[in-house]
Amino acid sequence: MRAGLDVALITGRSSRVVERRAKELGIEYVFQGAKVKIEPYEALLEMTGLDDENIAYVGDDLPDIPILRRCGLGFAVADAADEVKKAADRLTTARGGEGVAREVAEYVLKAQNKWQQILSRYMDTTPNRKAQ
Repeated sequence: MRAGLDVALITGRSSRVVERRAKELGIEYVFQGAKVKIEPYEALLEMTGLDDENIAYVGDDLPDIPILRRCGLGFAVADAADEVKKAADRLTTARGGEGVAREVAEYVLKAQNKWQQILSRYMDTTPNRKAQ
């Protein structure tokens, strides 16, 4: 999100932990209890004014398939259901909950030629010297 990517969360689960973590991360669009995920996805498009081709989506289970087929770039996590993997454009090397969000963010930022700018923040090798 610091790189200018908007993030949304659509989950079939309902949990205070998810709500709290999304708030900590500053995720504005959070849809919980979504058994049919295409409905909040369409609401998200309407709220943001984005089109399908501007959306990268990560899925792992069958309710994700309709969105994976519509979005601009669909990812399936390494341990996703086989049908989900077939519907996705790309597979992550990470399993769900093991760094998928970072892997996808890095892929998108590289595709948008923003990765070097992000990386440069961490590559300054000037030692931090305290005044004596």
